[in-house]
Amino acid sequence: MSWLSDIFALPSAREQALLREQYRFLTRLVPVMYATIATVIVILAYLFRSDTPVWLGIVAPTAISLIIFTRASQWFRARAYADTISPDEMVKQCRRLVILAPVLSIGISAVLLGLMTSGDHSILLLSLVVI
Repeated sequence: MSWLSDIFALPSAREQALLREQYRFLTRLVPVMYATIATVIVILAYLFRSDTPVWLGIVAPTAISLIIFTRASQWFRARAYADTISPDEMVKQCRRLVILAPVLSIGISAVLLGLMTSGDHSILLLSLVVI
């Protein structure tokens, strides 16, 4: 059981400095990553707009884009307090990122694969270039 307490233990002063730098880096990188993903989703939804059902061509990309926009704005706002946030909160934010990343990637992949299964081959090849 000691390994479990090691996982949830607060980091030392040196580890806190490293954690703060990682958090600062994430506040700059994650919004850019989310913007890139949202752009790809919008482009693919536009490319396949005439060949897909409304829920797959409009509703699902819009819902995922709203989730992505919300998460990106949270990380963008986190830049302002990256120097003053507590180590506990940094760890909590990073754990939340680790948990939500696979969930979002599964949702994004499902929508993109659904979009790519409809349409003709020329649009499919163009979408592979976009990705």
